[in-house]
Amino acid sequence: MAIAKLREGDTVVVLVGKDRGQVGEIVKIRGEKAKISGINLVSKCHKRNPQKDEQGGIRKQEAFLDCSNVALWDTTQKRKIRIGIKILENGKRVRVDKRSGEVIEETRGQV
Repeated sequence: MAIAKLREGDTVVVLVGKDRGQVGEIVKIRGEKAKISGINLVSKCHKRNPQKDEQGGIRKQEAFLDCSNVALWDTTQKRKIRIGIKILENGKRVRVDKRSGEVIEETRGQV
């Protein structure tokens, strides 16, 4: 199993599609797909639910986007980041920026 380079809470930029260039935060990850807040909105029909006092109708909601179509966004330098995994001497795995080589954050687990 590959190490997940993107995680919930990461800020990402969309690389392709109708929302190309938009920046958002990952809300949920399922397998190789990510749901990003405010991006890839689709219309969905909802049935009326009188028990919860909800109206029926058409609502907009986020749909999942493939992780290969997004890249991590550096909010300080305003650029996309290519992520790599590096194993330190003490056995910890860290995410690193491939361009600058600086550590982004430690990953969970060890070798």
